[in-house]
Amino acid sequence: MAASADADDWRTSWPSAHDVLDVPGDHLTMMREHAESTASAVRTWIEASSADRARAHRAGRPDTAEQQDCP
Repeated sequence: MAASADADDWRTSWPSAHDVLDVPGDHLTMMREHAESTASAVRTWIEASSADRARAHRAGRPDTAEQQDCP
């Protein structure tokens, strides 16, 4: 990371819609030392995403993925 870079410049970016989950650790330790908190964050995200899709379906709105032309 460049010395003059902003604090958030290290993050990757995607051209399409996505969600970001911040978890402790780095690329390797998030799956080792911090595996429990990583799994918990992913589980919470899946549950929230599923609930959002269910609410949209009940309201007659298309799924978010369909709106964004995701494969």
